[in-house]
Amino acid sequence: MAATMTASQRRAGDAISDFAGKAAWVYLAAGILSVLFGAVVLSLVLDWVGLYTVALFVGIFLIAWGVLHILAALLDQPAHWVWHVLGGALAVGAGALAIAWPDVTLFVLVVIIGWSLIVWGVLDLLSAFATYGMRHWWLYLIRGIVSIALGFLALGREDVTLYFVVTLLGAFVIIWGLGDILIAFMLHGAKAKWEREQRAIRQPSTNAGTRPAKKAPVRKTAPARKTTRTTAKRR
Repeated sequence: MAATMTASQRRAGDAISDFAGKAAWVYLAAGILSVLFGAVVLSLVLDWVGLYTVALFVGIFLIAWGVLHILAALLDQPAHWVWHVLGGALAVGAGALAIAWPDVTLFVLVVIIGWSLIVWGVLDLLSAFATYGMRHWWLYLIRGIVSIALGFLALGREDVTLYFVVTLLGAFVIIWGLGDILIAFMLHGAKAKWEREQRAIRQPSTNAGTRPAKKAPVRKTAPARKTTRTTAKRR
């Protein structure tokens, strides 16, 4: 199938492959930073931090995630990109609310985190259905289901404690970061597969374009003449 591509289709494929390679590094960096951030949140000593510190962590993560999501949706414009922009805008608003609210409570933080998880989970499910059939499409599906489950768990929690908020935030950030890392490897693998296919296509054409060297003509040697001895006839 790849061998029947036109020149314009191959150029478009090369452009997509280059973009996937660059996006893979972005996803990898975002995933590593998310995992590190989640580890820092989980390692917080609750006796040293207060409610406002936790709210600050929640706000910083939501704003950063929302801005990156909006930029990625506007630049790449994947399927359902409008919903991704809307989800990013909601995340920025929720993060600003968590930071700017002077009398924020644990219940408010849990509600913000819970609805953010549900919104992000729905976006992941949309991405899973949009990329169905592609390699590792199920990563979006699993992360979406986990996000929605954690969101409903947060909203259904009656005895909200600071430990629960910190654990919920840290666990989700780590899960999200691991998903980004896996997506980075998926994009890198897709780029490598495209390059292998293109090399396999170009290799036969390259060999066909080179003419084999002409062999030196073989000189035919004339067969040796048979000499017949003539004997004098005696009369």
